[in-house]
Amino acid sequence: MPLDIVKIPFTAAGGFADGRGLVAALALGAEGIAMGTRFMMTQESPLHENYKQLSREKGAYGILYSDRFDGLPSRAMKMEASIRQLKRGLNVSMAFINAADITRKFHLPYGKMLIRAIASGFQKVIILAYTANSFKDVYAAILKGDVKRGILPLGQVVGLFNDMPIVDELIQRIVMEAEEVAQKIGVKLKQ
Repeated sequence: MPLDIVKIPFTAAGGFADGRGLVAALALGAEGIAMGTRFMMTQESPLHENYKQLSREKGAYGILYSDRFDGLPSRAMKMEASIRQLKRGLNVSMAFINAADITRKFHLPYGKMLIRAIASGFQKVIILAYTANSFKDVYAAILKGDVKRGILPLGQVVGLFNDMPIVDELIQRIVMEAEEVAQKIGVKLKQ
């Protein structure tokens, strides 16, 4: 099994939202799971309420899949801005402007970042350019709730739930579900 050759602990990510997924990942050798979209839909999440509501309404079928959001294959909520981004493609000159703005916001040296990006190779430059161009749109969705300009990255797992618990409640629920699933599997294995 490929996981047997991995000598370091790893976390499974993508499509996890409940105890069943946790048990499946543990059974495959993971040490745990990452749940970005599921934690996005908690009371403590900084995601703007506009997008929490839209996530519940649109569910798993309101998602687009492309490498034009951040340069890597990813999913985003189907909205005006994400559709525009798919049609627009990459604007390299805008990426330079946006990258300069991002480095200023985070107090990073633009020149050094640019040299490192170029040194990393053409493919990575393309990925970074897409990321730079989507930064403002992702910010507009997450923190501003702008439904015209915002692009919200999220997974199709959003269709598996419709509640908004506090984080502690969610974790307790997932552990309880995982224990129940593991117990059922143990009973089936003994039969």
